[in-house]
Parts: sequence; C-alpha cells; structure tokens
Amino acid sequence: MIDLKKEIEILKQERDYYKNILVKNKIEFKPFEYVETPKLTTTEKINIYMDYFRGRTDFFAERWESKDKSGYSPVCSNKFIYGVCNIQKYKCNNCPNQVYKQLTKEDIIRHIKGDTTVWIYPMLDDDTCYFLAVDFDEEDFKESVNIFVNECALYNLDCLVEISRSGNGAHVWFFFDNKYPAIKIRKIISSILTTAMLKSGKISFSSYDRMFPSQDKLLKNGIGNLIALPLNGKSGKNNTTVFVNKEFIPYDNQFEILKNTKKISTLYLDELYKKGFYLLNGYVENESHVFLSFDCMKDAKNEKQVLGVYDKNTQKGKICEVPSSTLFMGNLKDNVLYLMVSDDLIENQLPDIKKTKDTDIFILKVMLWNYW
Repeated sequence: MIDLKKEIEILKQERDYYKNILVKNKIEFKPFEYVETPKLTTTEKINIYMDYFRGRTDFFAERWESKDKSGYSPVCSNKFIYGVCNIQKYKCNNCPNQVYKQLTKEDIIRHIKGDTTVWIYPMLDDDTCYFLAVDFDEEDFKESVNIFVNECALYNLDCLVEISRSGNGAHVWFFFDNKYPAIKIRKIISSILTTAMLKSGKISFSSYDRMFPSQDKLLKNGIGNLIALPLNGKSGKNNTTVFVNKEFIPYDNQFEILKNTKKISTLYLDELYKKGFYLLNGYVENESHVFLSFDCMKDAKNEKQVLGVYDKNTQKGKICEVPSSTLFMGNLKDNVLYLMVSDDLIENQLPDIKKTKDTDIFILKVMLWNYW
C-alpha cells in the first residue's frame, strides 16, 4: 500500500525545490490556487449521455430474462395487453398491433440505475449514424483493442473503450459531431483495422467480432442491428459496461470521461475518406508467411486489388498492386497461393507465375516474395 504521508512529503519537497529555482533566477510566478471541479448533477449526466449515445428514438429494445433464457426485444406499448397482443402468433416486427415506445430520459435513467438494460439502434432511417462501436471478444481482446486504439490515435480519432457485459470482451466507441453516412465510417474504421492487423503481426485479429452499425445501408423497412448501451447500473457493480483505461481499469468518474471524449468532426472524416483506404477481403497463411488480399480505394473512387505478403520471421510486409480483375481465392496448399487473374497480368507483369490447366486459374509461388 502507498504511504500517503511519505508521498505528500515528497511532493512538498519537490514543490519547494522548483520554487527556490524560480526565486533564485528572479522569475515571477503566481501562487497556485486550488479550484475544485464542480461535480456533474444528475440532469447534466443524463444530458451528456443522451448527447453522445444518439440512435433511433422512435423505438428501442430492452433485455429480458426468464429462468433458463435471456434476450432482448423491442419495447411495445401493447405488449401483453389481453386481446391486443398476440405474441404467440406474431413476432414484434410483424405484429399488426405493434406500437413501439419512444426512447425517453426516463428509460435512460432506469438503465443507468440498473432497473433495465436498454439497447438502441444506431443506424438512422437515412443510413447515417452519430456513433460507431467496434466489438472485440475472445481471449486476446485486450491486446487487440490496444493495438487498434493506438492505430486510431495516429489518425487523431478519439475513442472510449468499454468492457462488455460478460467481462470477456470490449466495445471501442467513436462519436461524431454530426450524423455521418454509415457506409463511409464503416470503410474508414475497417481500413484502420486492416492497417493495424498488417502492422502488428496479429493478422487474424480473431477477437474482432463486428461493428455497429453492422450494415452500410438499411434494407427496405429494416431497422438494422442494435447494441446495448454502456454504464448499466446493475452490470457496473461488477465493473462491466464501464469505460476503462489502457490497463483495462475502470475510470473513477465515468461521466466526466464521457464528457471529455472529443467528438470527431465529420468534415475531418470526409478528409480521411477522400485519402483512400484498404479493406481486407481475406487471408491465408503457412508457417513462414501470410498472404492477404484487400481492396485499395484511392480517393474513394478508383478501386484496385492489392496483394500483401507478410513475413512472420522478420515481421515485415510488402504490397503488390494488381489489376482489379484479380480475385482472391483463399486457397494455399503446398506453399502455393491460388489466384484468379487476367491473361494480361500473367503475360506482362508477373512472368514467373505458371499457368494451370484451367485457363482462368494461375499459381503464385511463395518464392515470389522477393519479386516485390
């Protein structure tokens, strides 16, 4: 345990040391004045919360539990009303008597108190969103999250990490100063995730699950996927659904941390989008190398197919740009990667590739690592 008295004495000595330096060099300074930061009121906390976690408000869902089952379902004002609700016959989405309840401050308060668990739909009806969350699971989720968050920091993308309800995963939250097209932000974040995979050597990122919103666009009459809101009072007692630092230790003041998280400018996001991005399609590997196929979008318009090779021993990678006609087959056998490519590529650009019996299938050997 830290000796607080000793710690205070050290700080006093350090203060006096620097103060004497200032006096000795005749440098004027103002005495330090302690100003206590006012605590947020309950109303302020709720307003901050609802300002950051903005999704559909015309309907939402709540978690339910029974003896041996649990799940979530949309909140309907007619649910279980005799003669109106026929939950045995219809699913809520298809029920002719559905009257979805709108999300209110009272619902958020109940969630924060732990009386219920609120799930919201992040995708708005115009295919935009005010936030995006990346879901990580599996045993290595902590390492994967930190690698990903560090890569996001290089792009000046502020985010918050939340421990999921199970305690065995995490959500990385990004917030925007205005609503932004889901298709664009999903591509931007996917590209950063791909880059983090390539740099780290943790190519598979097996702990990565999905993003919310989970679609680029809503289907006709669709509502998209939903995600549970953080800071649930009941789960928070177990240190889950709370925001954590890089050591995955919960912050002391959750709402202050949320308030101080910088919302990302949508104008800046457009700048990132115009610079282009990489979208990973798939990968195959052997004992020494990993082969990846991904789309390179320059200026978010001109799509090119890119093949990457990662050397596990040197932990370095190289990239070869190939025509868009090249398709990733995902088949590596006996140190041979099978690709479907055009005749023009074979004849003029990669002469070391040998053709197989199938006129559309060609073989790219591992020895071509040095070719690039």
